[in-house]
Amino acid sequence: SDSATFLGRLLTACDDSGHAMDDQQLRDEVLTFLLAGHEPAAAGAAWTIYELCQHPEWARAVVDEADRSEFGPPGVIEAVAALKVTERAVYESMRLHPPAWAFTRTAAEPDAFDDFDIGTGAIVVISPFVNHRMPEFWPSPLRFDPNRFVEDQIRARPQLHYFPFGFGPHHCVGQHFAAVEMRIVVALLQARYEIELVNGMRVHENPQIANTPGPVVVRISRRTAKP
Repeated sequence: SDSATFLGRLLTACDDSGHAMDDQQLRDEVLTFLLAGHEPAAAGAAWTIYELCQHPEWARAVVDEADRSEFGPPGVIEAVAALKVTERAVYESMRLHPPAWAFTRTAAEPDAFDDFDIGTGAIVVISPFVNHRMPEFWPSPLRFDPNRFVEDQIRARPQLHYFPFGFGPHHCVGQHFAAVEMRIVVALLQARYEIELVNGMRVHENPQIANTPGPVVVRISRRTAKP
C-alpha cells in the first residue's frame, strides 16, 4: 500500500494538531531525505577507508573482525552488532572528518557566549569539524585512534565533545541507520579487497553540503578466499 512507502508515510503524516504537510513542506522533506540519506553515509565510509589505508594495523583488525562475522541472513543483525572494531574506526573517522561538518542554529532569545552578545534571530554556526579537533577536548587530536571510542571512553566523555550527527531537537533521525550502514560497507570492502591509496596520496577535505573527500583514488585487488 502507499502507506508502506516513504512517500506514502509522508503524505499521511499529521502533526499533533492533525494537520498534514502542504506541498512545499512535503517537497522539502523529500529533498532532505535524498541529500541526507546517502551522501553523508557515503562520505563517512569513504573517509574511514582512507584512514584505514593509512593505518594498516587498524585495517587488519577490521578484516580479522569481518572474517569472524557472518553477514548473510538470518544472522545479519547479530553480525553487525559484533563489529566493534569497525564501529570504533567509523566513529573515529567521523571525528576527524565529520560529513556534517557545520550547521546553524537561530537564537530564540538574547544570549551571550564568552565575549560575544547574541541577539534574538542571530544565526550561530556550529562546526563539529572544529570541535572534534580541539586539543582541550581531545589529546593528540589529529591522530587517528579508534580506541577513543571504547565503551569507558564514551561514557566518560561530555556529550558535546563529539556530535557528528548534531544534537538537540534537530539531532539526525537517521543516526543509527547510517552508523549500521557505514559499518557494513567498511567491513565488507575491507574483507573482500586489498585497498591501497594510489601513490600514498593525501586526500583533502571538500566541505560543501557534506564534507566529502575529493577524491579517494585507490588500487584494489580481491583478497584470497578463506579456506
